[in-house]
Amino acid sequence: MVNSKKLQLAYKRYVKNFVDSNAVNEYEEGKKEIVKIVDINDTESDHILLIDMDNISSFWLDGWKNDVLIKNGRDVSALKKIQQTKFYQCMGRHIYKVRI
Repeated sequence: MVNSKKLQLAYKRYVKNFVDSNAVNEYEEGKKEIVKIVDINDTESDHILLIDMDNISSFWLDGWKNDVLIKNGRDVSALKKIQQTKFYQCMGRHIYKVRI
């Protein structure tokens, strides 16, 4: 059996941790770095793109969690963004491995 009091406490703790998350800041920093690398076509720094894609994926995951778990919404646009980001990350890894 699920203890409802423990479940409520865990949910409150999750919401508190979610509010304190810094995913937005990491997303903005990653976005600036990615745009800079793409604009100057810096192929020596393209491995940073793969690292920054994780921050972007985390941002969209936090947005989806906020919508679904906290606001009880049903919007799937953030989930689609996560899927797109992971696809690009997988393709980027494959291209990076082949090129090396």
